[in-house]
Amino acid sequence: MGPLLEDESRMIGRCTLPLSLFQAMEQAPLVVLETTLEERVARIERDYVIAMATHYRQQRGEEAGQQALHAFLSDGLARLTRRLGDLNYRRLDTLLQQALRHQAATGETRLHHAWIAPLLSDYYDPVYQRSLERRGGRVLFRGSAEACRHYLAERLASAEASRP
Repeated sequence: MGPLLEDESRMIGRCTLPLSLFQAMEQAPLVVLETTLEERVARIERDYVIAMATHYRQQRGEEAGQQALHAFLSDGLARLTRRLGDLNYRRLDTLLQQALRHQAATGETRLHHAWIAPLLSDYYDPVYQRSLERRGGRVLFRGSAEACRHYLAERLASAEASRP
């Protein structure tokens, strides 16, 4: 069994995967991790709001850190304007700005769920679904995190057992 990689497009943010790696990923079999919207929202909140706020505060201090977080999240959402459409972008940006103001005032991050959830369900989920439909024949397994771990452990054990 080869290495495990997260399925990505050739562009990840502003970074481009090497063509040879991307082409290999395009041919590789897939294991699809299925998780709830609530779990995914919590992960995005943890990784892109809480962890980035901590990082920026440690790096730049309280006020400059909050400004850096604001720029990071606002700029990231703004890069999706064309794909989201102007109306959807403005709606999500309004929710993001409210969440950032609340976070700056209270330190509480839960209001971020109001823009993260629709960004995932209305934008990213349909993109991922179309991508999976194009590559559906390569899906070997789909399930929860625990089910995927179990499946991959069985595959690894089988591969190791078949080695001379």
